[in-house]
Amino acid sequence: GSITASVQDKAGNPLTKAELTSLTISIVDLKSDTVINNRNNQTILDANNGTVANDGTLTFKLQPQDTINVGSPRNSLEERQVTISWTWVDLQLVTNTGKHVFSIYIKTSTNNSSDAGALAPTIPTGNQFTSLSEIQRVFSIEGVNNHSEDVLGDSTVINELIYRATETVLQFLRGRFDQSDMASSYWVRMKATYIACYYLSIRQGNPSLYGELYNEAMLDLAQARDGLINPGLRTTPRMVVQTPMLDSRFFNPARVLPNRSTKIYSGQRLPYRLGIYE
Repeated sequence: GSITASVQDKAGNPLTKAELTSLTISIVDLKSDTVINNRNNQTILDANNGTVANDGTLTFKLQPQDTINVGSPRNSLEERQVTISWTWVDLQLVTNTGKHVFSIYIKTSTNNSSDAGALAPTIPTGNQFTSLSEIQRVFSIEGVNNHSEDVLGDSTVINELIYRATETVLQFLRGRFDQSDMASSYWVRMKATYIACYYLSIRQGNPSLYGELYNEAMLDLAQARDGLINPGLRTTPRMVVQTPMLDSRFFNPARVLPNRSTKIYSGQRLPYRLGIYE
């Protein structure tokens, strides 16, 4: 944004550029008393983003560094006090000083508060099943930016999407396969990336994208859980308890009671013949 002002003397008459001997600006965050972007009585007389027309009209262009977050949670308002001061010499050769003080408000787009850890969920850093670069390869960099423009520069949202996609996969496959093996599996990462792209697309109430790939991923994960498809991962060994019985009606009388035996994994159909498991 820009600040535009007419620099005047004590009687309200505009001062020309030639009449000004100095023109400075100070920007301070009121809550923390932090000087913003080194703007402490900084000259803006045709310098430091300030220009003055011959008739004394000042135009000062705010910079991104003038709107930094100095310690607030995301989506907060920080009040900045702006002080513009100027001096001139009147007809009696007396140096005069003028000052104008006002506030601007900055809405923060990132979280820079001391309790940031309490405001954001803990995101594990290891063994995640997708990443920003993988999401961008599917969604495109521009697409990711368009769907996260309200939090650009804040990695928390993308990290949450990665974590949610990983947890969705683990809801199906946790305990079935080793997590480190899944993290290095192209098949698992592909499914997690489609899930993350779907979650990203519905942010802010937007219409869903990648819905077919999301549904396909959920179906494939359910089938991998139930052993109907093989994702190429080694199965985590698990203890199996079987309750045997002898039924003389059959040529092989050793049988298994399904309702009194554990399953190797969810949805498994237990054999009626007694098997041997290592």
